[in-house]
Amino acid sequence: MNPSQSNEIERLFRQMYPLLVEYAESSLKNFAQAEEAAQDAFRIACQCPEALLHSPNPEGWLIITLRNVISNIYRRQAGAQRYLQEQIASCPPEKVMSHNEELPEFLYQDLAHTEEFRLVKALVLDGKSYQELARDRNITVGTCRKRMERAKKFLREKIRN
Repeated sequence: MNPSQSNEIERLFRQMYPLLVEYAESSLKNFAQAEEAAQDAFRIACQCPEALLHSPNPEGWLIITLRNVISNIYRRQAGAQRYLQEQIASCPPEKVMSHNEELPEFLYQDLAHTEEFRLVKALVLDGKSYQELARDRNITVGTCRKRMERAKKFLREKIRN
């Protein structure tokens, strides 16, 4: 990215960021996730500045990018919820008393103390964003995403065995 592109993206950031966060929050109902989505839209803009700056409507380009980011967030959340439900459904009946009565900590007592379980639970059930999880653990968002990937794999293997 050259300096003129950087300056133009910075101008768009100052102009559009509050609007994008507000738009994302109205959809996601979570301010931290909304901020993360808006930042992700600008990360994408920085990766392909030519597409943004040669667009006839750069502001509209950013809004469309944000919509796609929000769709991806919903898709990831739905996948994580499906995964957790599948794992609960595959749990032996003697471990499950009632879907409404049992908390995941009781269903998976042997795993509830692990960091992997706490990480997946915070994302899926508590609705925390990757940014919040990363901040709580004093790590980068990228590191947090990788840990989440490993945590899901770890839990999948432990629950199947």
